[in-house]
Amino acid sequence: MDETMMEFIDTMQENRVARNNIVDQDTAMAATIPRIFPNIIHRLCKWHILHKHADALNILFMHNKNLEDDLMLCID
Repeated sequence: MDETMMEFIDTMQENRVARNNIVDQDTAMAATIPRIFPNIIHRLCKWHILHKHADALNILFMHNKNLEDDLMLCID
């Protein structure tokens, strides 16, 4: 386990009452959250998804008019 993951574990263990967790796409968090909170709902942040993939999504949206609305329904 690397230092980033250990720091995240220490931080998360201080507050074990979480039910939902919304994060960016950090690999240390993705690996650690299920270990610390096995029953938590882990979600990726909508803002990070849309901004990280904005260029690719815009191309897809131009070719399929309904895709953007469908995607927003899925990630809201």
